[in-house]
Amino acid sequence: MEYAFNNEDKMRFNSLYQQIIEIACGNFMFRQEPSGRRDPIDTVTVLLNMMSEEIYNFCFGSNQEIKQPEIQFSIFLDKDFYITSYSSNTPEILK
Repeated sequence: MEYAFNNEDKMRFNSLYQQIIEIACGNFMFRQEPSGRRDPIDTVTVLLNMMSEEIYNFCFGSNQEIKQPEIQFSIFLDKDFYITSYSSNTPEILK
């Protein structure tokens, strides 16, 4: 059984193609609204939206929750790599 694609379906396929390209380029915020037809094209649209959201949360969302304290200290070395001086908090940081 063959299905004849009309112009609207071709445009929807092109939109899916564009969404896949955007995801491949790292744009995980690109979303597409389903048409509401509940057909296979809409199913793929919803799945791509879900995949983008999951990838974004995995790559960027978890980093926002865990914040590491910023530690700054300085160590100065001579040409033989011996410590010549250091900042006052260095011994405490390195223990």
